[in-house]
Amino acid sequence: MTKWSLQLDGAPIRTSGSDLLPVRHEGLPAMLKIARDSEEKVGALLMCWPMPGCRR
Repeated sequence: MTKWSLQLDGAPIRTSGSDLLPVRHEGLPAMLKIARDSEEKVGALLMCWPMPGCRR
């Protein structure tokens, strides 16, 4: 989280395919998503084409 200057902003959320963590970035609310299963990982790659705010 330090690498992206994120601050924890809530309790972790665990779903069947990924882990979600409410965070703040530069004071704005955001969500850090860590995909765990293969479908979620492929979906993350499709969603993360060059666009503002998308980080790997």
